[in-house]
Amino acid sequence: MTYQAIIYTNVFVDDYDLGEEEEVNYWTETVTGNSPKELLENIKNSFVDEDAILYLNQNNCNEYKDSNEYWTSYQVNVNNDIPSNLEIKDWKAGKIKLYVANVHILVSKVTNNKALLPKIKVVQ
Repeated sequence: MTYQAIIYTNVFVDDYDLGEEEEVNYWTETVTGNSPKELLENIKNSFVDEDAILYLNQNNCNEYKDSNEYWTSYQVNVNNDIPSNLEIKDWKAGKIKLYVANVHILVSKVTNNKALLPKIKVVQ
């Protein structure tokens, strides 16, 4: 059985005072796995911010008959990397722009059954 996740990422300017502004980038990626666990690992590998995957749980999930959708977001710099502490400081001072990557993940399997990601355990 094959599981599939379509990952939609929209990147917006993140103004320190005003929040999200105009969209500046967008991409879609499709990952697959032969089990929910393998699919989750492949989804993790596509994220810039590994911590963002921790927020994929039932609290930010819509369940449908044949699929589930998850969403999360994280801050990035101009290179779509996690900003350094210095970049965050400069962003707060208005010296540079940072961005927010909003991620929407649509998970399904190639049957009529509902696809679910396994519960994610937070390891500290």
